Amino acid sequence: MVQTPGKNPFYPQGPVQDPGLFFGRRDAVREILGFLRLGQCVSVVGPGKIGKTSLLHYVSHPFVLGEHGLMASECLFVYVDCRDLASVDRERWFNYVGSQMEKQATQRPGMAVGHVESFADLEGACERLNQSGMKPVVVMLDTFDLLTGADQLDFSFFINLRSLNANFEVAFLVASEEPLNDLEQEYFRVTGSSPFSNIFHPVRLGFLDQGESRVLLTHYFAQAGLIFPNPAAQKAGLRPLQPGRRTIAVRLRSVLDSLGARYKHYRHRQSVNAVRSLVDLIVERSADHPYLVQWIGWHAVDIWHKNSDKWNNACHERLLGHLHSLPDVQMPVARGE
Repeated sequence: MVQTPGKNPFYPQGPVQDPGLFFGRRDAVREILGFLRLGQCVSVVGPGKIGKTSLLHYVSHPFVLGEHGLMASECLFVYVDCRDLASVDRERWFNYVGSQMEKQATQRPGMAVGHVESFADLEGACERLNQSGMKPVVVMLDTFDLLTGADQLDFSFFINLRSLNANFEVAFLVASEEPLNDLEQEYFRVTGSSPFSNIFHPVRLGFLDQGESRVLLTHYFAQAGLIFPNPAAQKAGLRPLQPGRRTIAVRLRSVLDSLGARYKHYRHRQSVNAVRSLVDLIVERSADHPYLVQWIGWHAVDIWHKNSDKWNNACHERLLGHLHSLPDVQMPVARGE
């Protein structure tokens, strides 16, 4: 019986916004919120497209906060994309952060931040929020690398930010591709003062593990109307690739070779079962990089939606064509290397 295709739930572009579609990273979430609950700043470090922005959105969701001992009504999470601020001076930076605080605070009865034009104004806003019961105020700075490289923001600017953490119940959650101490050493040559990076606990993001990828894809494919096959039904001898130092080209050859071999076995079965088996093979051979999970999954579901009654040769060739054009992403170092 052919299923009715549903909406394609994958995110081939942009972060995962729906907390119900976020999977994995349990240890990282627990670690981040555990430190933030104590007022400790946290630095999330990982290569591009590894899932840093998705993680920031997820940990600030009220349901997730409640699961980790933080009442959403008693804390304030403020998201700031530093790509919007890389070319502004410090006054406009403080103004923008203050406006984002105001945007979040106005959703709470009786909360007011006030107009922010300077660092002194921002200090006053943080004090008022704390006095109103917002403890902690968490400022999430995404793509933080761009701030450290901005000519108009010198070392004293980051010392100002550090003082917010020292003087108020304000914590920073930053996401960057490089560790903060490396960024400071690259851009600042100031001595005699404690660096901004000293107040951060680092959390490194790498590959998903195979279990996390399988749970994610099982849920996404079910949302799309494609029921994921039982892992026990998989043929022996198709060992999953292990995370490591490999290039996209190496990964891609393995995916294509395996898909070609499996397709020969299923090409006579013009059925959704063939789709399931091919998709499961994609999971086993390539689903350890979060972005590739989303990218390959989106194309697989898109092709299946357009040909939901069978997996024919045209579908197969179309998927192979997409796999040949896999986006170039930086591969993180595997855990333990």
